[in-house]
Amino acid sequence: MNKLYISALLIFCCIEQIQSMELQPIFNNEMSIQLYAPDITEEKILELVKNGADVNYTKIGYDPIPVEYAKNKTNQGLKNMIAIIQCGARLNSFSPFPSYSCLVTAVKNKNTNMILLIISHEDKTIFTRERKPPHATFAIDSAFYDKNLVVIKALVEKQLITPNYGLEKYTYWKQPSQEIIEYLISKGATNPMLST
Repeated sequence: MNKLYISALLIFCCIEQIQSMELQPIFNNEMSIQLYAPDITEEKILELVKNGADVNYTKIGYDPIPVEYAKNKTNQGLKNMIAIIQCGARLNSFSPFPSYSCLVTAVKNKNTNMILLIISHEDKTIFTRERKPPHATFAIDSAFYDKNLVVIKALVEKQLITPNYGLEKYTYWKQPSQEIIEYLISKGATNPMLST
């Protein structure tokens, strides 16, 4: 009886192991490396992913694929970022350091269109927490420091910051801009001491 029980248990464990392996995607590093091609298109990305490329792959000596794509200021770069996001690209969980965030990379490169794309796909709660993660704080602070009204409007209109929090940041960075102050007041900002 014991031998039969042990045999059955071993078979069950093997089946469980095989099933768990089937749930794990198997990526092809050679296909993943091709995602770094400078002239890549969204069609090629989808083809490579279909053949086993990992959109979160990191080639030795390079940033992770999503971070590399966040540097691209072209319309093709935006299309490519949309493609990898649809294929499961992570935007900010590559390392504990904020420099490995797609958002921080786009902000550092003053890539406004990429910033807008990334914040539209970010988890809203990273902006609305009292203790915001470094990449969210960096993006907000940079928008006000750089007087980037387009990004400020996106942050307010997507309810990632309140107008009052925006006024607080405007006051903190002391970057005079009549357009920004008028916009925040038009959205209801009244007291720079209030925040989200």
